[in-house]
Amino acid sequence: MIPSFLAIPVLLCAAFLIPLAGIHKKKWVPILAITATLVSFIASLMTITPLLNSTDKILTHQMGSWQVPYGITIAIDQFSLMIITLITFTGLLAAILSKKYIKHSKPEYYSLLCLLLAGLTGMAHTGDLFNLFVFLEITSISSYALTAFYTEKKSCEASIKYLIMGAFATSLILLGIALTYGLTGTLNMADIAIAVNNNPSPTIPIIIGLLLTGLALKSAIVPLHAWKPDVLEATPIPIGAIFASASTATCLYAIIRILYTIFDIHLTTLMLAAGTITMLIGAILAMQQDNILRLLAYSAISQVGYIMIAFATDTTSAIFHLFNITIIEALLFLSVSALLINTKETGMTKLSTMNLNPAKIIPTAFLVGALSNAGIPLLNGFSSKWLIYITTLETYPLITIAAVLTSALTLAYSLKAYHMLFRSAGHGMGKGPGTATTKQQGDINHNTAQKNTGPAILIPLITLIIICLYFGIFAEQGELISQQIAESLSNNNIYIQAVLNK
Repeated sequence: MIPSFLAIPVLLCAAFLIPLAGIHKKKWVPILAITATLVSFIASLMTITPLLNSTDKILTHQMGSWQVPYGITIAIDQFSLMIITLITFTGLLAAILSKKYIKHSKPEYYSLLCLLLAGLTGMAHTGDLFNLFVFLEITSISSYALTAFYTEKKSCEASIKYLIMGAFATSLILLGIALTYGLTGTLNMADIAIAVNNNPSPTIPIIIGLLLTGLALKSAIVPLHAWKPDVLEATPIPIGAIFASASTATCLYAIIRILYTIFDIHLTTLMLAAGTITMLIGAILAMQQDNILRLLAYSAISQVGYIMIAFATDTTSAIFHLFNITIIEALLFLSVSALLINTKETGMTKLSTMNLNPAKIIPTAFLVGALSNAGIPLLNGFSSKWLIYITTLETYPLITIAAVLTSALTLAYSLKAYHMLFRSAGHGMGKGPGTATTKQQGDINHNTAQKNTGPAILIPLITLIIICLYFGIFAEQGELISQQIAESLSNNNIYIQAVLNK
């Protein structure tokens, strides 16, 4: 058995045990969720050594002793293991911070969190299209419920919008899978690749269009992005961190797996066009936002554009930026989550008048994430963006100009957000609307500072800050790892032979 696969049953068991634990002792609920995510993360790390020691750098397993290509196939290569590690890592940090953010240790929240992570982890493990769809549905259903978690008008409206758009996306994906099975008679990705290569058909472009459109909607690629800001605004912020980082990374993984492994095509022109539009539109819309969560949502959409451009020009830089953006978006959302523990207000103008008095680590974490997101040197965002600039400059200089311009816009709205949240006159001066008396305000500040500190805040933020700094200062380490992953991803014959035991 592949060690990382244990994450799926562990998370599923936790999802069903947490409500039972909540009946008797609610204080055990977050502990169970944190333990499950920690075990999952350790299991993913334990897979690194056997994967690198394997002959072809791919681990496979057939569930229930079925012969390949029948039955459920588990296939892990370096790319999928990177995604699995990012999912379990960001899930662990979100679960830790949720202990502070979610009051009263609500069992339904932590149960859905584990179910969400189980679905995402399963998507990165599976070697067949049908189970990719099954795990995508698990992810989607838990996401809809988490979006409506607060049961307020805004949350329910966003959840319904997400449900409608998500149902449309999964319908397209399921139709594409059905056509694939009708054409090839198999659902195993490696087996489909051989069948498609041996029997070209005019149906193949239709299949690709259906699968990519559905997954592009799930990834919030422009113009299929409208649902994402509403969802991230309404969702509990630690869950928003997963949506913006691990969930997006997993959907992009599915797109690349389908293009590279199954159909062995890159769609360079389409990726460049969609990536450039996504990158620019996301940044322009982020500039116009006053709500911090909507700003971060559009920022996350913009960064997806960089990844698409990179996959069209240089796989190494794409993988490196995918890794970095997952870390950066998690840091930005979790730092905002730590800031807003004691308020549901998310408008930056109103927040600038509130004396939130956050612990010093919170503005530091947000600033590191914001500067890294903008591609400032010595941070990990610059390391991968610099590779994108270099590779696009050689062949598509106009796209390089657009990428640099987008980074400038990113820096502008990031510094604006930092100033309004942490440096505006309302902080520390007690002159904003509805300000309490000096004594009352002092008590509020003291209590807020107390609630904004502790291991549940410090561990996630400090860990993510260290990663941003490490891969910014030692960029060659990230480049080397990304290059190895890119080489394995570009040779789909090795994947096919390993899965089919040929």
